[in-house]
Amino acid sequence: MGVCGDCGTLFPRLMDKICHKCKELADVTSDAERKAIEAVRGQAKPQCEVCAMVYRYLRASKCGACSKQMVDLEGDASLSKDLLERAITAHETASEHRLRQPSSRPMNAALQAAHKAKESIAAAKLQAKGNMFIIQITLSSGGAPKKVQILPILKKMSGSDSTTELFEQSKNEIKDAFKSSPAYQSFQNQHLNFEQPVFGVGSSKVHQLEPKIGTEAETVEAFFNSLKSGGLLTDSDIKDKKIPLQLFFYHIMPETDNEEEDLDSPTYRTSTRKSAVASTARKQGPSSKRKASNSLSSSVPVYSSTFRPRKLVMTGTPVDVEVHFDRYQFTMTTFKTDEMGNVTEHMSIEERTIKIARDWQANIGDEPKGGYIAKGFMKYAFLGRFEDKRYAIFQCKPINSSRSLNLVDLTAELRLMALGQFFSNSFKRRAEMHGVEIPSLRWNFANAFLGSVTSDLQSPPEGDEKDTRSLLFPEFLAAPLLLTRGLYSERKFSGCEEAGNNKDPIGAAVDAYAHHVLVDSEGTYLMTDLQDNITQCIASGVVGPDQEIILYDPQAHSFERNTGFWDKGVEGIKKWQSEHKCKSLCRKLNLHKAEVKIREKTDGDIDDSRSGPLRHGFPSPPPKIESP
Repeated sequence: MGVCGDCGTLFPRLMDKICHKCKELADVTSDAERKAIEAVRGQAKPQCEVCAMVYRYLRASKCGACSKQMVDLEGDASLSKDLLERAITAHETASEHRLRQPSSRPMNAALQAAHKAKESIAAAKLQAKGNMFIIQITLSSGGAPKKVQILPILKKMSGSDSTTELFEQSKNEIKDAFKSSPAYQSFQNQHLNFEQPVFGVGSSKVHQLEPKIGTEAETVEAFFNSLKSGGLLTDSDIKDKKIPLQLFFYHIMPETDNEEEDLDSPTYRTSTRKSAVASTARKQGPSSKRKASNSLSSSVPVYSSTFRPRKLVMTGTPVDVEVHFDRYQFTMTTFKTDEMGNVTEHMSIEERTIKIARDWQANIGDEPKGGYIAKGFMKYAFLGRFEDKRYAIFQCKPINSSRSLNLVDLTAELRLMALGQFFSNSFKRRAEMHGVEIPSLRWNFANAFLGSVTSDLQSPPEGDEKDTRSLLFPEFLAAPLLLTRGLYSERKFSGCEEAGNNKDPIGAAVDAYAHHVLVDSEGTYLMTDLQDNITQCIASGVVGPDQEIILYDPQAHSFERNTGFWDKGVEGIKKWQSEHKCKSLCRKLNLHKAEVKIREKTDGDIDDSRSGPLRHGFPSPPPKIESP
């Protein structure tokens, strides 16, 4: 008893999935045969409405056998037909939701866990969809020419995101959008100060905002609710969950400097004031010219230091010969610097693989060869490969060091590069603040790391045996390999104890960077012995002005005198200041007017002077252990 799967006709005594007529239709080969089979009852091939059989000369609606049985089972047949029709009706009217109801059968532990995970993901997606806000970012020029305008930027942010991210991303995205617009070409000699914008909210009527960042930051959802309760959003903004931000920027004219490049007066000044504010924020030059591109603020934007701390060497490229490598398993340690200049150490327990050039010691000399790169007073540099990229590997010379001293010295060098990169970033912000174009300057710090081998090492040679080890100690420093051929040229800008006195724009930028470090750290650090690789960027067959400076081999003088055997402390800082002569770039960045407070060491201060390599490094919090 059932319904034919092809024609859908109900046959109480159907014993197969399809009726007999549908079976015959499936085998026809001509239209004439199909018409004969599809003829109505009483003609060519009538069909019994109970058992679905086809009879040539059937005159009634039921065959004899079905008529006899239907008389006997009329009551039962009527009930079955009624139940079947009700089931068909329920099936046809059931919704997708009713058909997908979870089974009432008990689930095992694995199925229960999967079901809960599925429900959690669905709930998270639903919550995330309802907790998203639209941020509309608009660059407003106020009284400036119309051509400074660009189209608004729309982005989505989660309600749980911080307002620090909101304001920083808004500032950076507007800056990038403006610099990639055609209008930017007409502003090459005029600069908008993107580092200290004035924030407003509103579309037709703009209200000034005091951005909540850092320790005062709140969530985007709380920020939206505060704007809503304060009546700063329109009904349309509330309905769309939109925050219309307006960013206003100062239009700064570059400073005109007619003074001579070399000044005889040194920049060293000793301040007796007790203010801890960075000295670059204390004064602005009288010759600074600016135009306000908005009417919301009238103060002159100034650079402010964020430095609030807690208390690669290679001179060539290995010649292109066949180099064989040894494989080692190791764990990685990296360093990060927060926005206040605190350097933290991050140790991972995940094991990785690195390849180290074999037999590089056989090629030690004055030129790179066969995996050997260079040597210095304290270290060797040789070739390595990590994640299909070439690296320079550094280890101290065994004759001058031991395993523990090698680890301490390499750790201190990587930490000092992290700090140098922090000051490189703040140097760029200072230049943008004053509307000054400077070359790109960075340390060879990105993707550098400290490795600690976990696999077996070859034993040191005994007696007069030749040393063929690819690694001298389990710990090594790895930094991306710098090229010194083609468009790259190696250059030394200053010594450990001498101030740089470079005449060209690239050298002047590095000298100004050293001066910036001293000012930005409020007299606690001075980067010295600056060496670099320079890249001349070529576009459309023309040598452009964009030259990238990559610094390596960091050395420094510090108030605590704890950065290495080269560190001369306060005396080294004062000597550098007495020799340094500010040039045009220093003056454009207002470094020549910055008052640096150099505190003299007292008997109560710890004397960290030493004649050997670094042994203690910088004060820093305990390393963070990261699981794979």
